[in-house]
Amino acid sequence: MNKFSQVALDVGSDQPVTGTNLTAISDLACPVAPQDRCYFDFRILFQQSLLTASMKLDLAFPSSPTSIVYNITMPASSGTSDIMVNSVNRMCNGTALIAATSDYLAQITGVLINGSNAGVLQPQFASTGLGTVTVRAGSSAIMTNL
Repeated sequence: MNKFSQVALDVGSDQPVTGTNLTAISDLACPVAPQDRCYFDFRILFQQSLLTASMKLDLAFPSSPTSIVYNITMPASSGTSDIMVNSVNRMCNGTALIAATSDYLAQITGVLINGSNAGVLQPQFASTGLGTVTVRAGSSAIMTNL
């Protein structure tokens, strides 16, 4: 990408997954060229079919980057408590949610300084347990080349 060019993507239709194996969010694949330097922001709307489970979320990126630093934040609420779980440079596992089949927001932000391998920067998701987790239409990504 050229300096300060931007990629903006969104999820066109809901993407459900049952099971705990990470699956790529198909509409949020940001292309990365060798030596690209970029910052990124993924905003992921999701639902879980059960109260007792949530979503696990991670990030796929080109192999052997010079540096990748990212934060993941998602709700982990139950009852009347509002709690967020966070992870740094690794998968984030949500816990129970306030209501099943309600919309929640997770976010991945960070900086990638790529090495010599082209590839994609793309969130991956799964359920933390039983039930189906659905990434909702309207989830989005913005990646800006530095």
